[in-house]
Amino acid sequence: MKKYCISILTILFGCDAMQEKSGIVLDSRTRLPVEGVAISKYEKEDSTNPYTRRIYSDENGLFEYSGIGGTNSFELYFMKDGYKVQKIHNESSDTILLELNK
Repeated sequence: MKKYCISILTILFGCDAMQEKSGIVLDSRTRLPVEGVAISKYEKEDSTNPYTRRIYSDENGLFEYSGIGGTNSFELYFMKDGYKVQKIHNESSDTILLELNK
């Protein structure tokens, strides 16, 4: 019975992977931290879909993203008014450089 329960739990929870990424967001020109950068797995936010929720970089430009997905591989979008949208792969550098819109 114990093996049966463990097998069921593995099937139920074994398909999703924990997705985590942390780092710092800097202005590409000044190399200063950028506060309030929206970070999400999706460029568009849908208030009815919790998977499109956004987190924001703090006053030191630091961020910590965690979510659940089908694989360990994922992309994140970094967005802030006045800056170009930056899309990165989770295995990219932990330092995100945002470029100003011109």
